[in-house]
Amino acid sequence: MRLTWVIFILVFSHDLYSRSILNGTFLHFGYPSQEELPLSEVPQLFQELSDLGMDTLVIEAIKHKEKGCGSKEFNWVKGFPEKLPRILEQANKKKMKVYIGLVSTMHSCPEFYQPLNFDKTLTETENIVQLLHKYKGINGWYLPDEPAHLENHYHLYFRSLVRGIRKYSKLPIIVSPYLKDLTGKILPKELGARAVLFKNKTGVDIQAWQDSVGADGILNKEAYFKVLSNKLGPSGFWANLELFNWGKKPFEGGGYESTSYSRLGFQLKQTDSRYTNTRISWLGQRHIKGSLLAALKHKTIEPVSYSYLSNVSKTYPDINKTLINKKTASPLNYLDSEWVGVLGDTDIIFDLGIKKKIDWVSVHLLHQKAEGISFPDSMTIYCEDSLLLTELLPVELKDSEYVFSNQKALGRFCQKIRIKFKNSHWTFLSEVDFI
Repeated sequence: MRLTWVIFILVFSHDLYSRSILNGTFLHFGYPSQEELPLSEVPQLFQELSDLGMDTLVIEAIKHKEKGCGSKEFNWVKGFPEKLPRILEQANKKKMKVYIGLVSTMHSCPEFYQPLNFDKTLTETENIVQLLHKYKGINGWYLPDEPAHLENHYHLYFRSLVRGIRKYSKLPIIVSPYLKDLTGKILPKELGARAVLFKNKTGVDIQAWQDSVGADGILNKEAYFKVLSNKLGPSGFWANLELFNWGKKPFEGGGYESTSYSRLGFQLKQTDSRYTNTRISWLGQRHIKGSLLAALKHKTIEPVSYSYLSNVSKTYPDINKTLINKKTASPLNYLDSEWVGVLGDTDIIFDLGIKKKIDWVSVHLLHQKAEGISFPDSMTIYCEDSLLLTELLPVELKDSEYVFSNQKALGRFCQKIRIKFKNSHWTFLSEVDFI
């Protein structure tokens, strides 16, 4: 899971937020050569996260291995460890629990559990914990290398790291396996057995399971969460929600950009709070400013009806209010009935019944070059007959899904919202959300 950060404009609205709270988030401070979260921005960020109801922060990593598995080069994330006391001080003011991510090697060494990487990483991990374990305000340790589906070959590596940490600290230790590519291949019962075996063999206290990105994220994984909760207990099992879209190549087009409100609702529902005490996420953390917080103050607005001024394809029709039925189409299957296809420009009018304040409008879209399906060049929004704005597509045309939204709050009272997309190819759209 490469770390990239995007602005989440439509992640929450008040009605969803009030029912289902994310307890915390991972924080990515950067790399050895690149600072992505300066200390000057930490107070504002912590205030915003606190306003979102979060009290758990996991620093993704404070040291990275570079130049391959056999390398001896480990470097601190820029500014660490010097700025850690200030970070912990700010977290304490907000009554936030902080877990420190230690050494990340998986990007430089994908088979990080191999002997070539083993001893060097263990030494670095022990050195960091020895240095930091007396700092006040640390609630636990996070091991950034991800043990996939908890195959047996991970046991020795993580057991050794845990034993190294335990020389200096008894605080809880977290890892983050993932559910990606599990459905239909590994049964929930088998995964539950793996989780228990991993815990017993390694001594890791908490497993924060990623529900996975985009197309994989729309598959129903509730059965896995239920089994993991039963086997590990609510405190030993965390749900880690991946709020990112699918891309054929990660980080291209709309891949790893913000997910839609509809998909987030589905993800929250299947990670019900009955299964865990803690739900965290990879949440876009920089430059959130007022947009996300503004969205929290409003409820999602449900249109009474909508109609097309452009021609919808008979091959890819709109059946039973497809655009507002809260079912997100699969980006891996353009034939999914949740996709509506329009050849050329798209023009739709949504009727809200009465005038309501609108801040955010977003549309879930698809790009599949081989099928002639393209993200539109631009999106134009009207309130009644008044032009509000035109936004140009801010991502590249790569095979992926994308949530196209206005970038600044509209702040207008409207009954009828008209959305137009400029496109010379097929436009495929799914959920349309209003906040």
